[in-house]
Amino acid sequence: MISAQKTFKHSVRIRERSRGLLGGYERSQTDVETENINFSKKFQILTGDPHTAFYILTPHFMEYILSLDQRANGQTYMSFVGERVYIAVNTGRDSFKASCGAMNASALQERIKSEVRYITDIID
Repeated sequence: MISAQKTFKHSVRIRERSRGLLGGYERSQTDVETENINFSKKFQILTGDPHTAFYILTPHFMEYILSLDQRANGQTYMSFVGERVYIAVNTGRDSFKASCGAMNASALQERIKSEVRYITDIID
């Protein structure tokens, strides 16, 4: 994995490709194509330096991102800039809002923990 003390000279952004009208993924421009066909189909990689992208996106990390993304139930975005990593998941809903009282406090708490765990698992 990546050292917590690593500083990236070039930013690397990874985002899910936009969803088409029929729910499929549109092919959008990417700066880097990986050897992982499933990862390349699902994610767009934007960077000014492909070497930095390949340093971050090891085969193991790409598989890990794919497996965690299945849990996300939304579109994943990651950005590696300087000493920071930014992670966002767009689920299209307010993750911290109970849906019309249909969910009890315990179930809401578990759902929030699960969504936060997705982000912390990537960081770990």
